[in-house]
Amino acid sequence: MALHPTTRILIGLSLIFASSALSVFSLTILAMAMTSTLIALGDGVAWRWVKRARLLLIIPPLINGYVMAGDGVFPSFDLWSPTWQGLANGALQSLRLLVALLGLRLVMRPLSREQLTAGLTTLLSPLSYVGADIAPLARRLGLTLVYLEQLDGKKAGELLRGASPFRGLPVHVDNPQASASPLRLLDGAVIALTLVILFRVVT
Repeated sequence: MALHPTTRILIGLSLIFASSALSVFSLTILAMAMTSTLIALGDGVAWRWVKRARLLLIIPPLINGYVMAGDGVFPSFDLWSPTWQGLANGALQSLRLLVALLGLRLVMRPLSREQLTAGLTTLLSPLSYVGADIAPLARRLGLTLVYLEQLDGKKAGELLRGASPFRGLPVHVDNPQASASPLRLLDGAVIALTLVILFRVVT
């Protein structure tokens, strides 16, 4: 029985939070398991995500290496040398980001654009009690995620220059399927288990 899109989104978000509390060993094992699974599934989108986030993965070790005090990698260079402790701390941050990216892709890869939008609609539905118009917001979020997935180098450059790289994308704002749908008993059990595991990890 397939999980509700909202359940998958919540699992992905929980994984992002949990990755900030896991040890290096746990993160390494988790990253290896996710990588192996994505390779077996033949998923190429995850690697595009990692490629686009490469600067975010490279910068933390460099910054921490020169900011954090510790034993210099090249003692003769004195202040110009990064420290082992800084590099290790930065590498840990990069590993957490990598696990979050791979986990989010692994959990949400089966979702179509319509399912993603429906899941976001259900997730955001409590905001309707304070007067928020949920359907347009969920559609825009869904379209943004789809757009980011399709973003290539040329469009990224246009975005950085302040241009509008949305031209030519085969996406539409009107989506009749973007309505909240109820969660099933299985979804409630999975969400409860996910929250319990998240609580145990972060505390």
